Amino acid sequence: GLEAEFLEHPCYMMGSDGIFFADGQIHPRQYGSAARILSHYVRKKRILSLEEAIYKLSGFAATRFKLRNRGVLRRGAYADIVVFDADAINDRATFDHPHRLAVGVEHVVVNGTPIVVAGAQIPGVTPGRYLRFNRES
Repeated sequence: GLEAEFLEHPCYMMGSDGIFFADGQIHPRQYGSAARILSHYVRKKRILSLEEAIYKLSGFAATRFKLRNRGVLRRGAYADIVVFDADAINDRATFDHPHRLAVGVEHVVVNGTPIVVAGAQIPGVTPGRYLRFNRES
């Protein structure tokens, strides 16, 4: 179908254009876009392989937007890492409860700083950075 053609297209890369409002109504994909791809389109529908999905979620965007030393795991690159259980990852956010975190995510490291450890968020830790096209930051 059309969703498979879209997701499989060589130019497709995953992203979310949602705007975050801490106290306002947000789209559930704000918290669950990557988990939705990995659970629904990789595991359940088998439209993408796990490797293809990971690339479309990380390396492809980093390459396309020329984000130097991002989207790859190698010495000297920024450590942006998600460790997840491919058999358990699932999005849980809904329009009624849009701030629900995905399940199956064990660890998240942003710029070398852990923000999720053993499935639990570390409160108050915000190591993320604003990224600009064709720059290292």
